[in-house]
Amino acid sequence: MDKIIYFRDDDLGITDKLLKEYLQIWIDTDTKVNLECIPARLEQSTIKLLNSLGYDHFEIHQHGVSHLEFDPWNEFPEHRDISAVEDSLDTGRRKLEQAFGEHFKPFFTPPWHNIHQKFLPSVYSRYKAISPFDIPIHIDMRIRDENGPRWKTLDELKKEYDRIKDLPAIGVLLHHYLYNNQEDLQILKEFLLFLKKERKFKFFSEL
Repeated sequence: MDKIIYFRDDDLGITDKLLKEYLQIWIDTDTKVNLECIPARLEQSTIKLLNSLGYDHFEIHQHGVSHLEFDPWNEFPEHRDISAVEDSLDTGRRKLEQAFGEHFKPFFTPPWHNIHQKFLPSVYSRYKAISPFDIPIHIDMRIRDENGPRWKTLDELKKEYDRIKDLPAIGVLLHHYLYNNQEDLQILKEFLLFLKKERKFKFFSEL
């Protein structure tokens, strides 16, 4: 059985400065990325960009609704009303379905990986799975060290991969809007080409 890898890129919505260059890397390397979209932040320019590039390498999922903090680092804390949350989930999903049609797939990622358990039945009745609960993440391409947050080097990423390479499936997390120079994008490209020799890239819907 082929070993697989899936990439989850959070916070799609605003058309960031390097978004086109970032998305082009997945096309150029012929790899796949799962794009977690914030409905409330989705811009028409982002929709047009993805439509122009096509969806052979991109799958769209829902990343919360507003990505606002109703409690610290939590869009879905216990004190929120279930009916209000359900209404917001449905509104967000409809927006993504209208924007992306068949390219939107019903998978859900709560911002900051936080959501109170009382909302889980509501989410599972609307979506096929929740990441990271059902679709885990093993590698974060960012790190925080004594100099603050930064992208990991290619050598660091390869060493991290090597430690878990026996896993049948590996999930990788990244945030496209944090790319602000061509050097870091080049590391991403080289890491994808390295992994392409090791594993099959998958969308969530293919897991």
